[in-house]
Amino acid sequence: MKGIQFIVDDTGEKNAVVIDLKQWGKLWEEVYERLLDRSPENERGIPESPEEKIDR
Repeated sequence: MKGIQFIVDDTGEKNAVVIDLKQWGKLWEEVYERLLDRSPENERGIPESPEEKIDR
């Protein structure tokens, strides 16, 4: 698939992917948002700013 490269280990098993965001950026945003929606609350992987912590 053009714009997508798989990184494989010594046995040929895929263990990572490199995505051309210029070509697939919109699709990646959708996938990423779905992954965030499935993650437990407050574990979005994005650190909160000090202001957000104070507002709680």
